[in-house]
Amino acid sequence: MIKIKHKAFTLSEVLITLAVVGTLAALVVPGLIKDYNSKANMAMLQNMVANLQSAVQTELTKEGATDLDATNIKKDPEQFFRTLDVINASSDSKYFPNLNNYKTLSGTNLTAIKKDCKASAKLKNGVALCMSTFEPTISSSGFVSRKVATVYMDLNGAKEPNVAGADFYAVYIYPVTILNRQNAAHPGDIAGVPIETPAGQSCNTNSLYSPLGCYSQAEQSGFDPNYWKKL
Repeated sequence: MIKIKHKAFTLSEVLITLAVVGTLAALVVPGLIKDYNSKANMAMLQNMVANLQSAVQTELTKEGATDLDATNIKKDPEQFFRTLDVINASSDSKYFPNLNNYKTLSGTNLTAIKKDCKASAKLKNGVALCMSTFEPTISSSGFVSRKVATVYMDLNGAKEPNVAGADFYAVYIYPVTILNRQNAAHPGDIAGVPIETPAGQSCNTNSLYSPLGCYSQAEQSGFDPNYWKKL
């Protein structure tokens, strides 16, 4: 009868194996997490814009309005934010505390953006919102000028990285029907800026339009998590 000897691992062999596994995990896991976070952020961004679009159209319908001036989007943005799935909202920057702490994708400080909120909100999904100043002036197809509403979005609230194009984006809520060479929008449409304009190319620069440009680039790419590598 053949006897099979069972050789146990020595302590040193076990420790070496654990060290190798740990090293591989240290190399692989951060990349997986980064990739997951990028995909999660793109999904969150699309979902947030869809929710905003729905809330805007509901507000316009409720008021029977043909532009933003007659709605809480303009008159009382705090109350408008409260129509979303919020934890809380305020009529200032209380729930959007990072306006002075954002950077560009290249790591430079993003100082050019507006530093105030007409209203801010913290949502249950972790997103922070800021209704910024109503600008710039947009002329409609009927030559009526209205201010565009700018909404800043931080997809993970106060948490890092706080970088335009990573977790920080912005969109316009268009106030009136616009029909021209670069825009085709109707009251309540949510979008970034035309991709071929300087604003649309501003994602990786210290520009007022940087978070808008990043949204436009992400949208143009089909919300590819790696869109920023092609800028």
